Amino acid sequence: MVISGVVCEYNPFHNGHRYMLDCMHKDGSTHVIGIMSGNFVQRGEAAVCDKYLRAEAAVRNGADLIIELPLPYAVGTAETFARGSVGLLDKLGCIDRLYFGSESDIDELKNCLKESETAEFEAKIKEYLKEGLSYPTAFSMALNNPVADKPNNVLALEYMKQLKAVNSDILPCAVMRKGVDHDSNEASGSFLSASAVRSGIKSGKDIGRYVPDNTLEILKSAQENGEMPSDISKIELAILSKLRSMTADDLSEVADVNEGLEYRLEKAISQATSLEELHNLVLTKRYTNAKIRRIILCAFLGVTKEMQKEIPDYINVLACNGKGIEIIKKIKENSVITVITKHSESENLEDADKTLYRFTDKCDDQFGLTLPKVRKCGYNREHKFEVV
Repeated sequence: MVISGVVCEYNPFHNGHRYMLDCMHKDGSTHVIGIMSGNFVQRGEAAVCDKYLRAEAAVRNGADLIIELPLPYAVGTAETFARGSVGLLDKLGCIDRLYFGSESDIDELKNCLKESETAEFEAKIKEYLKEGLSYPTAFSMALNNPVADKPNNVLALEYMKQLKAVNSDILPCAVMRKGVDHDSNEASGSFLSASAVRSGIKSGKDIGRYVPDNTLEILKSAQENGEMPSDISKIELAILSKLRSMTADDLSEVADVNEGLEYRLEKAISQATSLEELHNLVLTKRYTNAKIRRIILCAFLGVTKEMQKEIPDYINVLACNGKGIEIIKKIKENSVITVITKHSESENLEDADKTLYRFTDKCDDQFGLTLPKVRKCGYNREHKFEVV
């Protein structure tokens, strides 16, 4: 048995994701576990449809077990996102490989990682950050290596860095990106970026060429039932209301708020009458759009720096098949991780983990307000786990 992991969002699942899972199987992976963002994603947005639908699509197309990346990490920086996903996968005690999409091969990535560990690099990145550049820009300029200019490579480097940080035995494996660039609006054959697929869904375009047939069925059914697409603008006033109730001290506790940003945020919040205006008031060359969206989302949901310090000792199963059940058995044999397959099992968690689980549940209730057909609270508590 070769158990391979992949960090994912599947927002939504498309042919590029299917291609990667196929590559993992062709490379000798007998079992595949995906650690997937839940109802809120790293872009600082609500996922286009809920986590169970996205997880089911993945299991129907090559994954065997999908578990949820804890919310505080799913909406974190690239470093935080990688630390949470790698840290939890390593805790499972049975993962042999970690796959990630990239624009460069594994040797190029390893060489780039070595360069980022030098004193010269550290000095350069500090200098660029002092000049007010964003971290991604400073990172790229400090390395002066074309490998660091690609978004998938940057995340791949973070995964590799985190594997090294926890002294993991998990082997990093790169799958070369095929078809289109990250966030591209142009199609290449049957490949289209996730952002373009989302845009197509929201504008009513036919996306059938770019997603597996069984995924298209899932998405169409969800749309007909009012379960997608999400629209965070539906809770815009709720977000602005929550932010207006927060002080600079409150904002300073929010994940990714540092270097006095809380004062800039407080001033912008007092002036903004829309989320777009708030983004524009905070935006500088130091603070990217994605960072601002994440911070605003974290402030609204209540995600704090403290929540990103510890990796939980439980996993929340979103979907699996028969082989996924085999992975779960391995996890139970090799770790102390609690496996949650139904809501009632969360009562067995230690206090800190139980608090995180319940917090996520409440945040998912907020997600329910972004859907065409607003959900009542408690959707997670009523969800029935089934083997796909």
